[in-house]
Amino acid sequence: MEGAGEPSTTDDPNRFLPSHQMSSGGESQALTLHWTLGINKDVVGGVHNLSDSESSDMFYAAAHTGVIFDYNTGVQRLLQGHVNPISATCVSKDKKWIVTADTGPDSMMVVWERESGTPVKTFFNPHPYGVHALDIAPKLQYLVTLSAPAPASSEPPAGAAGGAAGADQSKTLDQSRMLSKDQEQDYQSVSVWDWPADQEGPICTAAVGTQDIQTCVLFNAWDTHEIATNGKRRVFFWTWDVEQPFQFYSPALAPRDFKQRIGDYTQTIFLPESTQAATGTVDGDVVIWDLSLIVDGLSRPDERRAVKIIKLCPDVSLNVLQVHEKARVVIGAADGAVRFYDYQFRVQAWFEDLSAGSVKSISFEKSVDDEDYELPGASSGVGVEDDFKCPNFLVSTGSALVVLAESRLFYELSPDDRRGRLVLQGLDSPVHGLCCHPQLPLVAVCGYSGFLHMWNYNTRSLHLVKIFEKLVPHILQFSPDGKLLAVGFTNGHCKLLKSTDLSEVVSFRDSRDCVTHAAFSADSSYLALAHADRCVCLYRYSHRPNDKNYPKEWMYSAKHKSHWRPIVGLCFS
Repeated sequence: MEGAGEPSTTDDPNRFLPSHQMSSGGESQALTLHWTLGINKDVVGGVHNLSDSESSDMFYAAAHTGVIFDYNTGVQRLLQGHVNPISATCVSKDKKWIVTADTGPDSMMVVWERESGTPVKTFFNPHPYGVHALDIAPKLQYLVTLSAPAPASSEPPAGAAGGAAGADQSKTLDQSRMLSKDQEQDYQSVSVWDWPADQEGPICTAAVGTQDIQTCVLFNAWDTHEIATNGKRRVFFWTWDVEQPFQFYSPALAPRDFKQRIGDYTQTIFLPESTQAATGTVDGDVVIWDLSLIVDGLSRPDERRAVKIIKLCPDVSLNVLQVHEKARVVIGAADGAVRFYDYQFRVQAWFEDLSAGSVKSISFEKSVDDEDYELPGASSGVGVEDDFKCPNFLVSTGSALVVLAESRLFYELSPDDRRGRLVLQGLDSPVHGLCCHPQLPLVAVCGYSGFLHMWNYNTRSLHLVKIFEKLVPHILQFSPDGKLLAVGFTNGHCKLLKSTDLSEVVSFRDSRDCVTHAAFSADSSYLALAHADRCVCLYRYSHRPNDKNYPKEWMYSAKHKSHWRPIVGLCFS
């Protein structure tokens, strides 16, 4: 590394393309992953639009796997290698490089080449507990990572509450070049990596000495040597250089300063063409940080301080804040809306009828001709009522949905026409029940949010959906003839559904404890259920009462409690 200027030939990311490509999976594997269902829906900024005029790709994480998904063809390319669920992702501005990182034992941070889906650089154990958040600089050379906090079971760091982060004066961290192992485990840390270079470690690292867990990190796109991080109560502004230690300051903000309550912070952004930065809150406010000549005895003239608070969306959390390259601030909120503002936070356009859930990420496609999306008079604050245009963008939500929105939707009159196009439907809660159809290429999954999905794993499409409003499904079991699907619930209920349309055939409840196991007999005429109270219930499909003049129906047959420990298996001979 020669310095902080232009990268040398050895630091050029493109040098990886011809000779450093390798397979993203082992050559010999016992199992080969072909398709994955679901998305890490709670990762803020976890969905990235890779589309342009020639492709319709998007990237997201599904558990331990990164997925490049073509939402027009349904084809997935799977990026495998992580041993923990992926907790942080980012994509370079030119959409050529993808970075993934995880949290947990044996954590990794991997840089992938998008076109081939191959890893070109891997950092093993970048932080003791993994990576909580990361960002990539616009000029590609640098990565910044924010370490994951110690697990809840770990001992709290001694004296963390009185750490350096509480001060409002600029500090120089002598240990920024290298932290001891104990310090790394006691505090979160922020690190900068020159990933195209041959070195394995970061070029500089600093400890974040505060108990306020930092959740967001980003480069200043107009000055790569400035970084912002924030937690729920503190915002840090960092400056760094290759031959210099980190410096930082954390401006103080108390409710008495603006005579109003300050909600927890969500994300921080830098505003271009100014010294301002902005931080969103869960109360719908935006805190504006800027240099100020007013002497308050706490901050220096060259440090930002809170200069105003803007109420944008009262009582609605501002989950996602980002600056779009065409003179706009884009904000995604918990009410499911995406709104566009100018740099003075005057609203320009709004997409409030997506109806997909709380916004978790917003990502724009790469526009072919930037001039197509030039905003007339945006820099001077002129309105956009004449012509609002922007590249197509993807919106992911806390309901595990990804919606494609186009700028023309802003002009649609009917709310139904403003909803956008659903391009990915994931699972909005962990899977608790899973069962394959005995004859057809169908798999049924259910979760504690009440959903029951049946997917065709050949066409990779959603076949049927059923939502249980007041019941929590726990287990699933198809009958051997494939005609019925048994659904066991946490309150002891069991429903038999037709596998063709998920309509209800019959419902049982002979225990108040959770159904833990279900089994059909080979001829599909008997059903046994095991419950958490260690009882087994038996039901049979026959005439009532053994009179063939009556139609066949499912009836309660018997119940017995023979176990004194939890039942772990249930089957017919």
